[in-house]
Amino acid sequence: MLSLLSHLPHRECLVIESDWPEYEPVWQMIERRMNGQPPVSAAEELEAVLHWRGKPAQAISERDAQQQLLNERDEQNHSLEQRHQAEQQACQAAEQDAARYRWLRNATPYRFKKMQDAATTDGGDVLSTRTGSTPLSTPPSTSKPLPLQSQPL
Repeated sequence: MLSLLSHLPHRECLVIESDWPEYEPVWQMIERRMNGQPPVSAAEELEAVLHWRGKPAQAISERDAQQQLLNERDEQNHSLEQRHQAEQQACQAAEQDAARYRWLRNATPYRFKKMQDAATTDGGDVLSTRTGSTPLSTPPSTSKPLPLQSQPL
């Protein structure tokens, strides 16, 4: 193989990558030469160079616009997640209140009176009321103060 290479003429090559600014003007020059047209004028060459130089700036501005849109969507997603968590917490609190009210609904006047007496004598957990009535002890399954309705049981 080495003996074959010594008989071949010396060759030099030029490679121009497609993302280089020189790519378009050189390609036009080669096309014109192959089609028998006159060489590229300085104005045409300048137009091609300016066209390709604008491409990176355009790509950067498009990328920045996409990044800004992505940031806005991330913020929206974050606020929706926070809202969802707040709604879940509110729902859990409402379910706990409903369970307390169900427990109180089953209390007889005798049990109710015992709860009032226990709350004032043993210093245990106390139910707070919205209407300012006497405090009540909480059911064994809860640990938060319970608001009472002003309706008779």
